[in-house]
Amino acid sequence: MSKTVTIPVKPASTRTRQWGFLSSVAVLLPFVVGAAYLSAHLHYSLPTPITTPFAPDGTPVFNEAKAMEYIRDLSTHADGSPKYRIVGTEEMVETDRYLLAAVEKIKEDVVLNMGDLHQIEVWHQVGTGTHLFDFMGKKVWKQYTNITNVVVRLSDGTPEGKKNAVLVNAHTDSTLPSPGAADDLVGVATMLETIRVMAMSPRRLTNAVVFLFNGAEESLQDASHMYITQHSTRNTIKSVINLEACGVGGPEIVFQATSEEMIRALAHTPRPYGTVLATEVFSSGLIVSDTDFRQFAQYGNLTGLDMALVQNSYLYHTRLDLHEFIEPGALQHMGENTIALLEYLTSNATKLGNSPNAPRLPHAASSETIYFSGLGGLLFVIYTKAQATVFYGTLAAISAILVSSRVDWKRRSLYLAGYIGIGASLVGALIGANLAAFAGAIVMNKSLTWFRHEHLPLLVYGPSAFLGAALTQRTISNLYRTPFATPAQELQESSLLEHAALVGQVVHYALLTLLGHSVGLGSSYLFGVCSLQSIVALLLNDYVLSPGQRRVHLLTYFFGQASPLLLGVEGLIGLLDLFVPLTGRMGAEAPADFIIASLTTAVGFMAVPMFLPFIHRFGPIATSRIAIFLTFATAGSLGWFTRPSWNVFDAAHPKRLLVLHMENQTTTPPEFHLHIASIDGTPSLDLIVDSTKSLSAENAVPVNVASSDYNPDWIILYPISSFMNNFKVPLPPTPSSYQSPWGEFTVFADKSVLNSVKRTRSLDIVMTHPSLIWPVIAFEADVVKWSLPEPAERGSIRHHVKSVAGWGVSEFVLSVVIELTKEQFDAAVRENQREKGQRADVSTEDMHLGRLKIDYSGLDRNGMFPASSRHEEVPGAPFKPGMSFFKEFDQRLPPEVDAMLLSAVAGVAYI
Repeated sequence: MSKTVTIPVKPASTRTRQWGFLSSVAVLLPFVVGAAYLSAHLHYSLPTPITTPFAPDGTPVFNEAKAMEYIRDLSTHADGSPKYRIVGTEEMVETDRYLLAAVEKIKEDVVLNMGDLHQIEVWHQVGTGTHLFDFMGKKVWKQYTNITNVVVRLSDGTPEGKKNAVLVNAHTDSTLPSPGAADDLVGVATMLETIRVMAMSPRRLTNAVVFLFNGAEESLQDASHMYITQHSTRNTIKSVINLEACGVGGPEIVFQATSEEMIRALAHTPRPYGTVLATEVFSSGLIVSDTDFRQFAQYGNLTGLDMALVQNSYLYHTRLDLHEFIEPGALQHMGENTIALLEYLTSNATKLGNSPNAPRLPHAASSETIYFSGLGGLLFVIYTKAQATVFYGTLAAISAILVSSRVDWKRRSLYLAGYIGIGASLVGALIGANLAAFAGAIVMNKSLTWFRHEHLPLLVYGPSAFLGAALTQRTISNLYRTPFATPAQELQESSLLEHAALVGQVVHYALLTLLGHSVGLGSSYLFGVCSLQSIVALLLNDYVLSPGQRRVHLLTYFFGQASPLLLGVEGLIGLLDLFVPLTGRMGAEAPADFIIASLTTAVGFMAVPMFLPFIHRFGPIATSRIAIFLTFATAGSLGWFTRPSWNVFDAAHPKRLLVLHMENQTTTPPEFHLHIASIDGTPSLDLIVDSTKSLSAENAVPVNVASSDYNPDWIILYPISSFMNNFKVPLPPTPSSYQSPWGEFTVFADKSVLNSVKRTRSLDIVMTHPSLIWPVIAFEADVVKWSLPEPAERGSIRHHVKSVAGWGVSEFVLSVVIELTKEQFDAAVRENQREKGQRADVSTEDMHLGRLKIDYSGLDRNGMFPASSRHEEVPGAPFKPGMSFFKEFDQRLPPEVDAMLLSAVAGVAYI
């Protein structure tokens, strides 16, 4: 049974009259709303787009209008229809041709106006290579052939000026199949305009800048690997800036920063936006994404900045990634920041290239250099780990002195409860939000109710989180309130509980700051900021506003909430902008609702620290009424967002489906199946049934197929396919008139030799794939040796090898030596004898045991809908079953579904 602690009551003459609940809310609420609005307004503010190439004084400036012209040209055909720049298609040849012409035009203007002050050199790199791509523990080998890069170096033209360079990268290809206007033509256009602005500037460069227009990123970062391992300029690169986009607007965020010098370079930009928290979140793997930055770090040992547009990333990798949806000012923001970065990195002020040995910029762990921005880039803070130790230690010392002087030690148990209550309230808030997530996603079977807008989680989980915190504080306060207390007692007890909660925050955040810093967490700055504001609030309250008393003055709420709202709201909405659209596409098995509920609560908790003291301000009845109000708000929120008429998706925030129209050429005649994958946790079966009705085989029922490394249906998208919820739908039999055009799509063995001493077999696996792109083979074997750059993992292992090639390439070869068991070797010998005509019998068992089973697949480069529709309009174009099917299927899909529609050919070969 809990013990009730009675708190002595001061005489009425010693207490100050305080405002009532409604009057206090009436004063505080406009401030809270206003500060939150100001924070959001500053965060989303973008520069006014500039539409001229020069300022009135003749200074070259970033011209968003010109950059948008580049994007329109590269993402649309002459008739205005979207252009899909898929690696291996003719559109990529046209893209390179356009870029080379655009750079040549800039070069001519520079020579005409600037003479030999700057030199622009251009390479059209074409190359072949291999690399291992590891995605969330799933490994796939990449073999690329004749892919391309356009490489541009801007320098002062001297050997000394070319010795050291910073690399700026953006990819020119788009994904399967998306126009990729934002991803990544915003980076491409930014680089083209940056070349012009810097080359037309009268300032001489101390270091060179290499601009890499890389032609194969969506195929798993092949072209960046080719550049950093093969190009003649690669050894001059000292650091890298990667320009990306997973959204179409807002300020670009720096989500990876790996050297102190590059972070300090960021401080020279007009509107920096980044935080060490983003770096730690990205490196944790919580965001299922990757960029070319990996290749530069892994194979070039480079550090730098990885930055991207992230707002409204609902259109990322969809057919809606169109130039008309790019937010005005977003390109201007990226362009001006990129130019400012490069101006610093090519000046005498930078360490890059100005040290005696001109080394690559050293890597700095996230705990070594702490940085964060605020107020829309008006605030940018950088400090080192050593400075953090001093700063955080000072905060802890001040907290200890302040708390020891302000605690009423006769009532120390109450103040101890105030401290414990802060952490307990966070736990309570997390429990409340996750219970709401459980009720919505599990009980009511309505997942992702927050998906349609980045800020909806605040409405979906905010009330339940506040309720959890309020109930926790109410429970704690019950231990220290006098039963049947007089109004005077209630007021005095409420003041002490309120003050204890304020003091408890000082202790709570000081300890969290020290703990986080001690384990190397750079994002401990969040706790440090909270610690600082809580110290300031307590100092002002106890020594200025309410000296000699242990109560919280109403004005303290303004001071205590100002910085958390101005900085915390920006941090929270920035986090939601990034996480909400991407978490909704993390895969069918991902606990997306619980992730969003927890993130919203954990970050939001630090944005409203004064809510906890406020709970106690007006007595137990007011506290109970607040809890009741929040209970109704939670019920109302759950009811509203889980009602049947609430649509999780809409046309601007679509559900993603991945669809393969698969021809199985192993059967005679070829069989066709439809493979449909959903990448979110919402139910998909009814949608699939409705959209395939009368298009599927008679009485066919979609079958849910488990994802695994051994499922050959989706090897074309491996390893991403391992995280999808897959359905297989049989299609009607092949018409008797159909003649498959894929007879030359074959996999066979060449140079096959058996070694009886080592019990091995060496062979070349040869695939011919005319008119097919992105072919892949998968096989299980104990590989002793192969023609890939790293040794294979030994044992009977499932291997995936994907090929990506430039336009016109139709073959790839993999040389392997495999070790066989005795039974396999004996069967292989018999099969070899049959091939030579030395045995007349046929053995299916020997074929399966002695030959190497290859699952293989490839994409029809003219079978992607709607990307390939233009090819069907050409007179004499062959009949495409997949394209014919997709025309009808696409019309049946509801407007809130964006489907990736691909035609594929697959088979099984025993070689």
